Amino acid sequence: MIKDVWVKITGHQTGPDGTTDVNEQEFPAQYFNKNNFHYIISENERLAKSERYKFNHRFLEVIRDGDTFSKLTFDAGKMCRTNYKTPYGRMEFTFNTHQITLNDSPEEIRIEINYEMLHNEKSVSTNRTILVITPNSST
Repeated sequence: MIKDVWVKITGHQTGPDGTTDVNEQEFPAQYFNKNNFHYIISENERLAKSERYKFNHRFLEVIRDGDTFSKLTFDAGKMCRTNYKTPYGRMEFTFNTHQITLNDSPEEIRIEINYEMLHNEKSVSTNRTILVITPNSST
């Protein structure tokens, strides 16, 4: 069953100098569960982009498509490489995922990812990203 949901993403990124940036975004999306994976699909026609999230208790994959393309993979206890395709060229990053925590209830799905981002094998930041998915009350 597909459900209309509201997604809130909060990202905490701490750089090598110790300063932390916090970013938040919220958007409506479609949610479904299939083969023990949760899926979120968000389409923004105005910006001509889409985002797809696939996750479970130890894995998260984010695919962003539009002006730029990126596929981010977070797999608990593993290092995963990704290429950002940007208008300025390709950039390669590695994500060292330390922990993924998933809490699933009828009122809310919450996934938290703790990871390190590396570029050219050098640490760029330590990160904590929290996704909270709730039923969209406006539908």
